[in-house]
Amino acid sequence: MSLRQVIEMLIHHLNESVADGNNFFDNVTSQFHLYKRLVRALRGYHGSLPQYLQSKEEYDLAGPTQSPDPGYSRIQVSTWVIQRYLQPCHVSIDLLSGITIVELRAGIHHQGRKLLAKVIGASYMSNGFRTIVEDKNGDVIALVVCNPPPNIDPQDLLPLNSLIVVKQPLFEVWFKRKGEFDLQIRVDHLSDLVMKLDARYHGNSSVLDSQEWKAKGKHDMTTMDTWNAIACYTQGIKVLDPSNDPNELVLARDLFSDRAMAYLDRGQYELAYYDACKACDIQQNMHNASPGLSEDGVQFYFHQSHDQALWVKATALYGLREFRGCYQICSMVLKAGCVDDMRLEDEWNHLYQRTIARWFESENGVYNWKLIRKGVKRDKIDNDIASYAAAVEVKDAGEMGRGLFANRIIREGRVVLAEKAFAYAKGEARGQETHLNVLHDLTRDAPQISAGEALLEKTLASLQNLGPEWRRQFFKLYSGGYPSGDRPFETALSTHDQPIIDVFHVLSIIRMNSMACGPSDEEESDEENLNEPDRDEGLWIQASYTNHSCNPNCKVSSYGDMLVLRAVRRIEPGEQITVNYVPMNVAHEQRHAILKANWDFECGCEA
Repeated sequence: MSLRQVIEMLIHHLNESVADGNNFFDNVTSQFHLYKRLVRALRGYHGSLPQYLQSKEEYDLAGPTQSPDPGYSRIQVSTWVIQRYLQPCHVSIDLLSGITIVELRAGIHHQGRKLLAKVIGASYMSNGFRTIVEDKNGDVIALVVCNPPPNIDPQDLLPLNSLIVVKQPLFEVWFKRKGEFDLQIRVDHLSDLVMKLDARYHGNSSVLDSQEWKAKGKHDMTTMDTWNAIACYTQGIKVLDPSNDPNELVLARDLFSDRAMAYLDRGQYELAYYDACKACDIQQNMHNASPGLSEDGVQFYFHQSHDQALWVKATALYGLREFRGCYQICSMVLKAGCVDDMRLEDEWNHLYQRTIARWFESENGVYNWKLIRKGVKRDKIDNDIASYAAAVEVKDAGEMGRGLFANRIIREGRVVLAEKAFAYAKGEARGQETHLNVLHDLTRDAPQISAGEALLEKTLASLQNLGPEWRRQFFKLYSGGYPSGDRPFETALSTHDQPIIDVFHVLSIIRMNSMACGPSDEEESDEENLNEPDRDEGLWIQASYTNHSCNPNCKVSSYGDMLVLRAVRRIEPGEQITVNYVPMNVAHEQRHAILKANWDFECGCEA
């Protein structure tokens, strides 16, 4: 049997398995091993030239027009197949040499190279964002962007007729569902995709001025199209007059302020904060240059500035969990008494009161548990609560690596740690839709069916939206020996102003540190079903440092995205905080086997 016949046979068996929606759970393991065999067979094409390139006419540039037959399967499945871990490119596109489609080699990650291409097909979602691209020679190929950012339309990330650069393109020989071979360029790390020219704005950029771009952005905001609004404000900033003309400075302030609000609406707190600071700095410079405009500098500052920028700055700090900074801005605004609109003053007062409450929680670990429990019962997962970690610190734990240690006496029943999740995903069985995430990581021995891929999406969003200090803390977590190279913390910015984040490093950290939970596990931490697919799953940075003991000093409970550790006995200063990774009602041998398989350590406990 030829290599191609072997591959076609494997594809046939795989399609039969996927089509059997009623027995999906039973078939996932067989699909996983079929994928493994298929990938091994496809390696026979590695290093070869693209033999099966289609012409532009052979591709469906309009994208899929029909939804799948509803009778095909009762479960909608998103499948992510990982063949190997490849790190993102940390090199500027200016230092990469060009490559064309016909020069690509199957199965090769073309390091040091870049592909300049034009988007010629409609972009759509199908296990990532997919489209068709064309290079300068007129050759075409499919492009798939795995793990795209949330809440973005595919045609916003990959607009028709736009020019993109793919850094270090990975060229894959893959297959279509009907069994034909397919060639595609795969992008796993979002920072490896660079927008070179957005066709939606390029044609107008030499005609529209900053004021007109601002108006277009305002219009997009009224239709809740924040992604395009940000693009319009960015174009307006690019064509600003560099002079210090007062009118141009006012326009610059407004553009930064409006873009900050758009970022805030998208939950991108770090970028919102930076733009709001820029708008406030411009206003402050205008005030310093015109001190005679008002006898009361504070009054001038608030009345003449775009109040929106201060609001965004304070709200972004709240979202970044920087409550002290938020408190200072709220205090300054309310003390000045310069908010004329009663509704806005109420909003400032509400933010001020919330900030005081969060600051108190973070300092004292005192919470309104009754209110929190009531919210969880209504399926309120995202709690407006601050984390409390004042009683613990991360220290070296010898053979255990790093651990969490008490820095004071903690009495039985007291809160040791209360932490809001860095990322949180609902379990599949609790969702309204019959949608399932399946991760086929072929570097491992078994498939993953859970909130795992959804948790990856949430984690990537948090890494994009929160500040660099959050990224540094996240990448300090244990990753099971993932080879991060010379860059232990992915904090560098790419040439297009977004963090360079290694998706596979993130995935490795999630595997070693995520926890199954709730939505309410106040008294349920000994249940046997902690790792079942219908459980919620989250990642808590501080709690990730707690090591295992079969005789722990803390009990874990959860309230939505809030994880709480309470002392089950008196804990002395310097004592390590421990929890039980596996319920004690699991047999001794099985418990130790689970610990070895999931966390790669031998438990020395005799219990």
